[in-house]
Amino acid sequence: MVDFIKISVSYPDNDKLHQILTSGAFLYVEQETDPYTGEVVKEVYKYHNMRLKPYNGGFILKGSIHKLHNELIGNTRPEWTAKYNGFNGDRFTLSEVENVIKHLCKLLDVQAGGCVLQNIEIGLNNVIPFSAFDFLQGIQAHRNNFAPTIKHGRNYFEFGYSQYYLKLYNKGKQYGLYDEVVRVEVKVIKMQKLHNAGVPIHTLADLSTDNLQKAFEVLTSEFEKVVNIDNSLRANELTEKDLIRLNELRNPAFWQNMTRMQVQRAKEFLEELNTTFSDNQKGQIMRKMHHEKEAIFNNEITPKCYKITDPENDQNNISFSPSKNEKCYKITDPENTSKNGVMLQNYPLSKREDCNIEKTDLEKKVVLSSENMSLEYEEKRDKKTSNFEDKKVEKNEVEKPQKNGVKKIKKSCPITGVELTHEKEGARYIRTATFLHLREHDPERYILLCSYLLPRTGYKPVREKNIIMHLCKQVRNLYRKLNNQPNKPPLQKHFKNQLELF
Repeated sequence: MVDFIKISVSYPDNDKLHQILTSGAFLYVEQETDPYTGEVVKEVYKYHNMRLKPYNGGFILKGSIHKLHNELIGNTRPEWTAKYNGFNGDRFTLSEVENVIKHLCKLLDVQAGGCVLQNIEIGLNNVIPFSAFDFLQGIQAHRNNFAPTIKHGRNYFEFGYSQYYLKLYNKGKQYGLYDEVVRVEVKVIKMQKLHNAGVPIHTLADLSTDNLQKAFEVLTSEFEKVVNIDNSLRANELTEKDLIRLNELRNPAFWQNMTRMQVQRAKEFLEELNTTFSDNQKGQIMRKMHHEKEAIFNNEITPKCYKITDPENDQNNISFSPSKNEKCYKITDPENTSKNGVMLQNYPLSKREDCNIEKTDLEKKVVLSSENMSLEYEEKRDKKTSNFEDKKVEKNEVEKPQKNGVKKIKKSCPITGVELTHEKEGARYIRTATFLHLREHDPERYILLCSYLLPRTGYKPVREKNIIMHLCKQVRNLYRKLNNQPNKPPLQKHFKNQLELF
């Protein structure tokens, strides 16, 4: 969740700091001198991807601690290090954040409570079952900002403000990953943005579970204010008037001539279209963010790296998928991380003689299904994003005859198209057992069902005790509506003799 940081540290002992910086762990990369006096006015040291600038009485340290973690454990590739200063396309758990902070504090001989944050990036990498590029093309605005900064072939959208930036970009495209990954990120350039939102993060010691939970609420709140036209809109179901209105709103200049009330009505109009006539891709990303947050706080680690787009044609032929006996690692000793300031090469960790690290079995950690995707699952994923209404007609499926000649009928829910294998015999639509099974074993499809059944209410239930009960209620109501069964009998049946007022 945490990526880039910029910290200011008071360090009165300049001699000790100079001794640490010249001990071999840091590289001396930059120097500026006064042309008249010859005095050194600027020095910059580098530790992997982190840059440290000392000054009289302290220093400034900035860089991505997510990339630093992957550099230290070898979860990167040479071309990524050269072009992007490392790799941050995977999950960065809370325990890994704590380990990197301890590593830096031990390296620099400082306390986490003395490292004052000046900037911080809070973001999530979300593996999605649709094209990240197509989703980005539908972005129109954020809040009332209709002029985003667009870079890298429309794979990067940024909305800038005085205290923060909102970034939305195609992380899978950036690193050539196998999965479709969209990153949602808030870069805080003035900590007042978090403080005004009730997030008491001042130093590295404040990056706790409770505070990061509050920071996550800020992230989701900003993402909710994104205005987009869903790429999966079914234009054939829209009226001619709605199509004309939609084409007008695709033009950024059209928004500039609107009044505040007209802008608000246009946003409501697009939200209605996205939730009613599309797959609600924004809602799917929102729910994916909630699942990713839970995985980060539960320290569910990922393998060393995602699969590469075309591993067969990869000249380096480097495999990033973990083997059965491969271990995951925690950083414990910063002094032995590098020799003479040279970064560790991308060799298997078991062969490194100069890295003292603590090993933990991968089997003790939980690996998300998105990292275990096979080509077969990739082909099936397109089917999950198809329109559920097309599946309503297919109430029953007939399998091949058994040996005894009797055909086995496999029933499916007429609302969602999901098989009723986990429900009791005679069930007509999916209920609690099916939703619990999907949430545990097929999170991608579960998120898609949430987006379809709960397009407006969001991740939290409104009147029910939990989201499972809410989903069951929605399926039940849709089934009754499909079969013209009202929830309650008309009041006229109970009050036949009631006087009519009109």
